[in-house]
Amino acid sequence: MKLIFLLSFIVFLAGCHINKIEQSEEKKIPNIRSLYKIKDKYFESYTYIEDDSYKISTNHNASFAIKILNNKFTDNDINILEKKLVNDGWKKIDNKKKFQYCYGRNVFLELIPPLENLNSYDGYILLPVKDYWNIGFSWRGKGEEYCENYETKSLSF
Repeated sequence: MKLIFLLSFIVFLAGCHINKIEQSEEKKIPNIRSLYKIKDKYFESYTYIEDDSYKISTNHNASFAIKILNNKFTDNDINILEKKLVNDGWKKIDNKKKFQYCYGRNVFLELIPPLENLNSYDGYILLPVKDYWNIGFSWRGKGEEYCENYETKSLSF
């Protein structure tokens, strides 16, 4: 009887320890709220529409998209945004035709301009939308494919 009680107590303690580890790991996982903070920091002054078709929120992945009307997001806005992103530690992916940025290895931001021919742009996480800038925010726990060459950073937004 004492042996059964002792074994039960050991299993109980082990379960508590594992639960504490899982809870502390959860706190390290940026989720959809962290991406919304990024959106708020850079796009709060724009009128946008949230696109729920891209929304994902799990312990390993998080993403969502917004759309801004073409005439409400100008070339000057892009230049200002890019300066802010670079000043805050984002890295532009080396591609002159695309607006793609990494924050460390795990966070990816993609801006897709509206296009006349909607099939002529190969976005990483988004597709072009007529008359709208399609803007995607993505976090992958194991790292984003395009961001693998960058060092890991903690989100401080």
